[in-house]
Amino acid sequence: MPNIIFAGSRRRGAPPRRPSRFPGRHTARRLLAFIIALAAMMGLAAAMPASAATMQAPKDSQLWYTFEGERYNIGVIAVAPNGRNAYCIETGVPASYDYGETMSIKDSENARRIAYLANAYQSNTDPATQAAIGMLIHDHFEALDKPLWQKRRAAFLKEHPTVQAKADALWKESAAHVATTTKASVTYLEGKRSGYVDVEITGSGGAKVSGVPYVVTLKGPGAFNDGKTTASGKTAGKTIRLNWKATGKGDVVANVSYDHGTIERLVSGQDYLRYGTSTSVKNDVVTFDVVKDFQPGVTTVVNRKIVDAGEAVDDDVTSTIAKGDTWKTSLAVKAEGYYYAGIAPSSLGKGMTPKTGESSKDFLARVKAAGYEPDAYGTVEFTGPGQKKTVHAVTEPGGTEPYSSAGGPGIGTWVWTMDKSRQNDSAKEWIRGDFSSGLLEHAETMSVRAPVSVDSTATEHSAIVGAEISDKITVAGFPEDHGEFHGDEAYGMGGDRERAQVSVWWAGDPDDAANDRRYKPEGDAVPAEDAHHKRIGTWEYAARNGEIKVGAGAPDADGKPVHITAETHGYYVFVYSFEGDDRVRPVTSSYGDAWERVFVEETSHPHAPSLTTAVIPPHVKVGEEFRDSAKVSGELEDGSYVTFTAYEPVADGVTPGTGERILDEKRVELDATARNQTVFSPAAKADKPGKVYWKATLWSPDGEVIDSHPLGIDGEVTTVEEPEEPEEPEEPVKPEEPTDPEEPEEPAPLPATGAAIGLIAGGSLSALAVGCLTLAAIRRRS
Repeated sequence: MPNIIFAGSRRRGAPPRRPSRFPGRHTARRLLAFIIALAAMMGLAAAMPASAATMQAPKDSQLWYTFEGERYNIGVIAVAPNGRNAYCIETGVPASYDYGETMSIKDSENARRIAYLANAYQSNTDPATQAAIGMLIHDHFEALDKPLWQKRRAAFLKEHPTVQAKADALWKESAAHVATTTKASVTYLEGKRSGYVDVEITGSGGAKVSGVPYVVTLKGPGAFNDGKTTASGKTAGKTIRLNWKATGKGDVVANVSYDHGTIERLVSGQDYLRYGTSTSVKNDVVTFDVVKDFQPGVTTVVNRKIVDAGEAVDDDVTSTIAKGDTWKTSLAVKAEGYYYAGIAPSSLGKGMTPKTGESSKDFLARVKAAGYEPDAYGTVEFTGPGQKKTVHAVTEPGGTEPYSSAGGPGIGTWVWTMDKSRQNDSAKEWIRGDFSSGLLEHAETMSVRAPVSVDSTATEHSAIVGAEISDKITVAGFPEDHGEFHGDEAYGMGGDRERAQVSVWWAGDPDDAANDRRYKPEGDAVPAEDAHHKRIGTWEYAARNGEIKVGAGAPDADGKPVHITAETHGYYVFVYSFEGDDRVRPVTSSYGDAWERVFVEETSHPHAPSLTTAVIPPHVKVGEEFRDSAKVSGELEDGSYVTFTAYEPVADGVTPGTGERILDEKRVELDATARNQTVFSPAAKADKPGKVYWKATLWSPDGEVIDSHPLGIDGEVTTVEEPEEPEEPEEPVKPEEPTDPEEPEEPAPLPATGAAIGLIAGGSLSALAVGCLTLAAIRRRS
């Protein structure tokens, strides 16, 4: 039979009741209580489940009071089998130590606060404390007769007035230790790479609570500074600050969970309330975007769109970063530049761009496969975005030797890369991927202007008044397609200037021929026109490589024949000029060039010196010696001399005089007493096959050209051939008896030993050259 306790009845050992002033009323009440208890007992007996449990009597953890003549208690009414204190929640029903069903009470702020108090004071046996908790449980969870409870509450406090203050204190305490809401905010410190989450766990009225276990979990590409994705602890009545760092790119959700207690209802004749268990509440309180790595890059612009060949090549490079990214603080990232030179203008607008996801290495390989090889390189480091640096091109990757554009006239352009695999290990972790700029980008493309060389010789260096004078000019250095490029506005490059000019200047004393030499042309610049200096005329010719014949009826650029007549005594000078354009440097031949002037006198000199030249021999093998010879005839002033110049071998069809000089104005003195004499140049050698063009010039003692010849005339070209493969040696034969040597028809070949440049002296070689060589008289050539 269930153990029934009549709530409010006097138990054994309870204080004695005072005599009632209304004994009949109390007798009726007791009878009613007995009937109710009996009915309850019968109902419980009928409904008691098989799993019924029996509680124990508590220790003295309650306070007693009198209501309507009966004694009742408030506090811990029973102790459940799990040791938890049980409190009455049905006023006016007899208590029983037996119960059947256990039901969870719906979660609420009040439920959490009662759970906190029941758990926090589980071991507390102070009657006043437990009575205050029991009173708070009736206040918030009375399940049967709230009006009756209010009457009994008043009677209780009348006997124990201090309990109200204790109950208020306990309720306030519960508010500070029971969480009901969470919120969080995110602060970024280094872009979206790191920062902290501020978590607030609050209770009633928004106050931050203390002593509540919590766990903060990051879901997504982020972690706390210790590398873990969870952080736990107990609240301390203040904001919880947790530092985080990105581990990738994307959204991170901060999930905050905290613990709170629950309460249960024990179903009995008199239902009870006890502490249930601890559970967690999880909330995704904040979502934030994180980015660990970053994508660096560069923007570049050549600081000069037009560069003359031979000048340094510079590039202005500025570091950039992808939108939304943040550069890792103080991280050095290396950018590497590749300079491509000598590109034809026809390639403009046909550049190459990296494909999506294409590595820098693969892009450079694709550029190479398209026929582009870098001529120079550049390297620069950046530690943040927006840094601008000027990079000077060097000859080797990572080198220090400055690059000169002398070898690369034409279109030049840069390609810049930031190759992740070529960064140091500390940088690789933070860089998202490779960066490459395109080939032939507008801002990164420039023109290197080619130098033009001009070699010319007046057909006659002396003449008389009334004679027609002319000049042959050899021009080299223009791009082969010069005149065909019409410019490209997008690249900021103008078109070719299609014509050059040749002017003829006169200098002398118009009133006295004896004073003409006082006005001998000197210096590079043409003079201002005055009584002693006049520009005779200017004619236009195509600005292209090749030979230009000026005068003697040869046509100009418009096809009109040009005739130039020396109408007065004095000097006549041919001056070639080209104003320059975006692909070719300006050039003007020297006004004081002795080869370019003709001295005109009023009468001729019957014994004027002349020059006839021939090479010795005309054909040689690579590495063999060869020379030039000059036969000088006529009367000479003491101190006259001949100079010899030879140009390195070039292929057939190449304009003469475009290569380096292997002999440069080598001077040979003349005998002024001899009316006919032959002199020889120093010996020369060539290390490659081709045609070697010679130029010999006869000079007066004061530096006037007496006679010379244009490049490439017959007899003034040495052909250098590849050596033949050596043949198998033949069996030696017995030598014949020596005989008297016959007179040689041609000069013996020059020795193949000795220095590369040497002098040949002696009358025998001179005689052979004069008597046996084919000589070319330049006066018969125009």
